[in-house]
Amino acid sequence: MLTRNALSLLRALIPAWTSNGWDDVLDVTLTPMTGGVTNALWLASPLQGEEYYTEKLPGYREPHATHAPVVLRVFGDATARFLEPFPRTTEHEALEEITAAGFGAKCLGTFVNGRAEAYLPNVRPLTPREMADPIVAAAIAREVARFHRVKCAARGFDPEREEEKAGGGGGGGGAAGTSEKTSSGSALFARIRSWLENAISWKFETEEADVEIALANDKARVAMRLEELKVEIDELERECAAANSREALCHSDLLCGNFLVPESWNASGAAVITSPPPSMTLIDFEYVLPAPRGFDLANHFCEHAGFECDWAALPDADFKRSFCAAYLYGAKGEDLSGGGHDAGPDAVESLVREADAFTAVSHLHWGLWGVMQATSSTRNKAFDYVAYARKRIDAFRASRATARSNAKELRFGDGARAGDFKDRTGDFVALRKAAKAKAAAAAAAAAKEGGGE
Repeated sequence: MLTRNALSLLRALIPAWTSNGWDDVLDVTLTPMTGGVTNALWLASPLQGEEYYTEKLPGYREPHATHAPVVLRVFGDATARFLEPFPRTTEHEALEEITAAGFGAKCLGTFVNGRAEAYLPNVRPLTPREMADPIVAAAIAREVARFHRVKCAARGFDPEREEEKAGGGGGGGGAAGTSEKTSSGSALFARIRSWLENAISWKFETEEADVEIALANDKARVAMRLEELKVEIDELERECAAANSREALCHSDLLCGNFLVPESWNASGAAVITSPPPSMTLIDFEYVLPAPRGFDLANHFCEHAGFECDWAALPDADFKRSFCAAYLYGAKGEDLSGGGHDAGPDAVESLVREADAFTAVSHLHWGLWGVMQATSSTRNKAFDYVAYARKRIDAFRASRATARSNAKELRFGDGARAGDFKDRTGDFVALRKAAKAKAAAAAAAAAKEGGGE
């Protein structure tokens, strides 16, 4: 259906495709694109035909000389429920504001179950290894800081208004003693509570071919003990409020695939990166909402583990400090070309604590997302969402257990020092140690096997 209707749909969305007669788009080709986890992406390439190429065979079409390709994003089944507490109807408005601020691809038009977006040529997503490089990480931190200060009326966020309410203030963190407004995270926890209800109540597919899978998923969901999380969320929300994390326009999905860089940069895949990408753009704004900035930073740090949940790959304390220093420098709107950081050690440590306070929230957020995705009829069936969800829920509980054991040592707020807390992302020390030990054992076994051949 999409293939048959694509041309008429795109002509309706993009008037320029039919505005000149001689320059009209006569046909379109659709090529599936990778990168969409919850939505289907298609590259729609406009074609022009034999009327203007009489030497060609009848019916000939070739790439259009004037009009550029566009991306068709077709929303997955029930994905509007993932946008809560905001309705799908406001997503287009939010996207217009975000792209006007210099992020992502411009929205060209919307239809019932999707939208058309401008195609960004000659770019590619970062790889996990590149994202973990300190030079690239600093560039990511500055891009995130820039995004956090985007005005987005469709999501009820205005950084200037929030600072005026708090009596002014610069780019530092609320916990470091500035006057910036901190966030209660009400929209974030409203989403998490809604997602929890969905994760508990939504049914898995029961088509004949999927009955056994559905039964196994139900069994796994019972093992996650989701009902118990209702009380846990209330306690978690109170603890996160005590982190005094400044409100920001949070992206909520800062994985490597959502940072695009020029194809020509590091094209050789060099192991040692000597210079940052000349440009970087953040994409995919489906989960954007105003929330404590610590949540976004925690999300990004957790994404270093990837969909495989390789906890041994989580960044250490030094990496997080460097990242937070670059973030604070970028958040102040400084000229970034001169190098160095305009962020004192107290502000950096305070921001690290903000991120660490939301590590458990990130695990819970994406664990519930995994359960919900597993119920979708349009999900990527090559990916085991339930297994992913279980790993994130297990990590959530491990983080909470360690946080409780650290509660007497951990102090948030003004005057806090680095020695007053334990690194919460490395909190699930047991999980990280186990992951590292497993990796070391596998490497040793491989070396032994190789030596015996």
